[in-house]
Amino acid sequence: MKFSHRLRKLRKENNLTQKDLAEQINVDRATIAGYETKGKEPAYDKLEKLANYFNVSIDYLLGRSDIKTPEEHLQKLFKDDPELVEILEDFKNDKDRLMTFKELRKLDNESLKEILNIIKSFEKIHGNN
Repeated sequence: MKFSHRLRKLRKENNLTQKDLAEQINVDRATIAGYETKGKEPAYDKLEKLANYFNVSIDYLLGRSDIKTPEEHLQKLFKDDPELVEILEDFKNDKDRLMTFKELRKLDNESLKEILNIIKSFEKIHGNN
């Protein structure tokens, strides 16, 4: 799915007009219309603002992935280990942990597994199961 389709779909899912979305990322309404209908693509800073606003990955916006959020990616990655999924849920529910969680999306799968296993081990050592 192309960027234009993804953007339009996200905008409609969030009950936003083009004007509403334009105000959120500080562009003209015509710019949003261009993204959705004329094949225009935003500069990186606007793409990042859109991804952050909709809480989706840039890869999802660009149509390179069908996984919307880092959380969804990690849940699929760790679906066979419910304990790790529980740890991830804890991260999402705490603002300080969430900031760390968002940084995790920049890592490759092996690094993510390693970090989460370290967290899991740390919790076991310190009796925080």
